[in-house]
Amino acid sequence: MFRGRTLALVVVAVTAVTALGDLGARDGGRVADAADAPCQGADATVPVGTNFTFAAVGDFGDFPAAGRVAGEIARWQPTFVATLGDNAYNPDAPTNGVGGFTFAGSKIDRGAGQWYWPWIGAYRGAFGSGPAPDRPSRFFRALGNHDWDATPGGAVFAALPDASYYTLPGNERYYAVRAGDVELFVLDGDPRSVGATGGRYETDGVGADSVQARWLRDHLADSPARWKVVIVHFPMYTSASRGPATVLRWPFATWGASIVLAGHEHQYERLQGPDGLPYVVAGHGGNALTAAFPGNPAPATSVVKVGGQYGALRFDATPTALTMTAYGQPAATPSAPFTVVDRLTVPVAATQPVRTACVLRLAVQGATPVTGAHRLGPVDTP
Repeated sequence: MFRGRTLALVVVAVTAVTALGDLGARDGGRVADAADAPCQGADATVPVGTNFTFAAVGDFGDFPAAGRVAGEIARWQPTFVATLGDNAYNPDAPTNGVGGFTFAGSKIDRGAGQWYWPWIGAYRGAFGSGPAPDRPSRFFRALGNHDWDATPGGAVFAALPDASYYTLPGNERYYAVRAGDVELFVLDGDPRSVGATGGRYETDGVGADSVQARWLRDHLADSPARWKVVIVHFPMYTSASRGPATVLRWPFATWGASIVLAGHEHQYERLQGPDGLPYVVAGHGGNALTAAFPGNPAPATSVVKVGGQYGALRFDATPTALTMTAYGQPAATPSAPFTVVDRLTVPVAATQPVRTACVLRLAVQGATPVTGAHRLGPVDTP
């Protein structure tokens, strides 16, 4: 039995090395130096069962409708909650006079902690059972423009209330979280970061050739997860009035993503990107809604549009499928139940690990590697 497994491992490793060799030959050897680099793993892992549920919600803050959406999410009993940005609107956190923040009574605590304290790691706010310093992180937020526009802050992450309020993996601005066969890739996509100097906004950039984009490319390529969910605040395709953040039109499909989730626009829309991936805009988590869709989403195609309803996304994972269900409640009828407005079976990620280090890691973990060429995108050009 052991000999058979060893032989299978050797075959897989040889296949991976062969794929890398062919890839290097086609790409002028640019990937050769990365062939033996450490496999890029997730920044955090959430223990889950065979079947589990998680939620995604965007643009909520300190609004009555946000409480109703949070109540619906709590009813789902999700293992963890991911956010699509604008978790609090221009939040404050008063200082305690000795360089620390006082979270009780702060706008950041009212905007996020009031609704989601059971999932917030190392919670120090005033809601629910109060401070819980030993609670693990089960609330994975993306930064939105209003999170960046906090007081104090000055568009410097370390000075934001957000940086002290949350305990998150990685550099806390963008990071990867693994849960069973699902992996989240949370990005910081504020377009004001383009060309920023002096440490303002996202210092690792937001363009397709940025440090952050290279991080995503490498982590997507090395992840053995079946479903790879990219999360960012600003939509790169939308029919809404504020329009797309075109700087974020990275080659997500080429790099191996399954789906891209965004917020910012206060309504629900699902689109099919020109790359074939589903792109979901779900910024209807609590702030004032916008009901119209005046824009042209080309080169994407709008599949489902739902305006005038508050809601969130529910994801149900099983060994064979990841299902996204979008829920909505009419803004004009706050006593109405939340109902299903859209449902999607999330596609399995096309790209699986090929590098030797990743194949060996999968073998040690007892997983079954799926080999295939890492399809290179624009950022592979030096």
